[in-house]
Amino acid sequence: MEGKRIGKFLQKQAYKRGIVGPPGPNGFVMLDSKGAKLAHTWNKYGNRIESSGKVLGKFLAFGSAGWGWYEDVTKKDKTNGEAFTHNGASLLAGMAGGAAGSGLTTIALTALGVSNPAGWAVLGSIAVGTFASTFFNWAYDENILGLQDGLDYVGNKIGEGVSYVGDQLSDLGSSVNNTIDQTGEAIKSGIESLNPMNWGWS
Repeated sequence: MEGKRIGKFLQKQAYKRGIVGPPGPNGFVMLDSKGAKLAHTWNKYGNRIESSGKVLGKFLAFGSAGWGWYEDVTKKDKTNGEAFTHNGASLLAGMAGGAAGSGLTTIALTALGVSNPAGWAVLGSIAVGTFASTFFNWAYDENILGLQDGLDYVGNKIGEGVSYVGDQLSDLGSSVNNTIDQTGEAIKSGIESLNPMNWGWS
């Protein structure tokens, strides 16, 4: 939808920059050829370009968080819980920055008279989101306001909780195995007691 609106906006701009023919009922406007081609492209492929930009933005954000997790665990000796809280918070900071950047870009361009700032809003979202995520990671690495210590503390608690649940599930599995073994022994001895050879007729 936004792609078509961008195409219409570009078409109007091409019309404004065009060469006006003689006035009257047979008047015409020769459109600016570069603008007309760009408008045609946006009308034809605009929605695909917009969708691809959104998908690419999400892929970059989640890909960056995944890579950050890998680096935290393999190169910075962080636990999985610490890596989870660090990269999860970084991802949230980037997404919040991206939403703010999109909104601010839209407001600014609308105030400046740009009738359709949707494409610029996507770029603003990516730029501000990247800045927010980068700034957050810098603040984490420098432990500004104890950010790293706080997130690592929460991450350790999450790791301890996961370990506790894993231990409890392991204990439950052992208990179930023991119960199954005991039930199997009881059934076996019950069946053996039905065998007349085991009755001991003396």
